[in-house]
Amino acid sequence: MNSTEHQPLDYASPPPRLRRYWAGPVAMWSLVVIVWLAAGLFIVPRFEPIFKAFKIRLPFITQILLSWSHWMNTGFGWLQILPLPIVFAFLTPRIPEDRPRSRGGTRILVLSAILTLALTLLLIFTALIMPLLSLLTAVSGK
Repeated sequence: MNSTEHQPLDYASPPPRLRRYWAGPVAMWSLVVIVWLAAGLFIVPRFEPIFKAFKIRLPFITQILLSWSHWMNTGFGWLQILPLPIVFAFLTPRIPEDRPRSRGGTRILVLSAILTLALTLLLIFTALIMPLLSLLTAVSGK
């Protein structure tokens, strides 16, 4: 009988490899950044001459949106938000490959991106429509 036959094997298993599921968060946050860029660089600047021409008093939210658009258009402000999708992708939790796929962390980032996108669109729409509504009421005389 061999002396090593009854001894337990003493070796360590390699640590599990970790992986990230970040295609979803990168795609969603890229969409958010594209909306921010389109609004700040193209949409909001078109409304500014309208507001200046009619010399109407702008609501606070519209003033903030216009100053944000100025920041985006001057000094490469738009360049500072480009890496955000990659930053949020690295916030996704790492999952061992031997475990079943858990989507909890990824779901949170995707849902937060959807919520941010919806709130962004609502904010931009509200900030641009409020002065136009006051302008319409002033022109109609009501």
